[in-house]
Amino acid sequence: MSERACMPKTGLPPHIECSGKPTCDMGAEGLFDREPPRLDARVKVAALLAVNVVAVLNLSFSVEIAVMMCIVAALLYSRLNRTAARCTATYTAAVIIMAFAGGENGIASVLLVVAMVIRKTTPIFGLGYCLVATTKISELLVVMQKLRLPNSITIPFSVVLSYFPSLASEWRNVTGAMKMRGFGVSPKNVAFHLVRTMEYVMVPIIVRSATVAEEISAAAITRGIEAQDARTTVYPMEIDLADVICLVACACLVAAAVASRMGAIA
Repeated sequence: MSERACMPKTGLPPHIECSGKPTCDMGAEGLFDREPPRLDARVKVAALLAVNVVAVLNLSFSVEIAVMMCIVAALLYSRLNRTAARCTATYTAAVIIMAFAGGENGIASVLLVVAMVIRKTTPIFGLGYCLVATTKISELLVVMQKLRLPNSITIPFSVVLSYFPSLASEWRNVTGAMKMRGFGVSPKNVAFHLVRTMEYVMVPIIVRSATVAEEISAAAITRGIEAQDARTTVYPMEIDLADVICLVACACLVAAAVASRMGAIA
């Protein structure tokens, strides 16, 4: 087959067009198949609510360990391996601090309080990161619309959710510019030049934050976020086996937390 015979399909070079690999004629299903596995957005919202309920009701350390194991499993399933490792390390460090930080002095009491807060909030932040990192805003809007939530809730929520990645990008830009000028954000500069460091970091971020918030709001309105019609999404929203397992695990954890509150589980 000549090169001219291969070119009319897509205009790509012959070594790509005639390779027989589905690199060009790939439909929507092929694009979705290439994405890492994700839990359904509705399941992740329900799981986040369940984890918050467990954090409030639970009195058993074994149930807390089970919750943390489920969160790590969800992060690994979503291919968020670094986040899973960080959550595991943070939670383990908090448990170790609570086990060995004793005494009546003030420093030990502060460490115990900080470690307790980290223990209780690490599963919530881990699952919250999984929700934000693996869920498109359009999916969350569809979920909230199916829950019959008003636009006064869905619009601010979508704007806030879009704001955090932009704020992280602005933070990287500001710290990068400071490093180029020989004054980076380091423990040494924070310790010896705290006021100067806060000035160089906070002033640009505050100024840019107002501009970014206006840009995100304008973009959301341009995309029709205020429309009253039913929203649609190109992303598949189906409950599969992993979602069912996650829902069953959440129900079991909530039941175990209630049992620990009643004294049935030590």
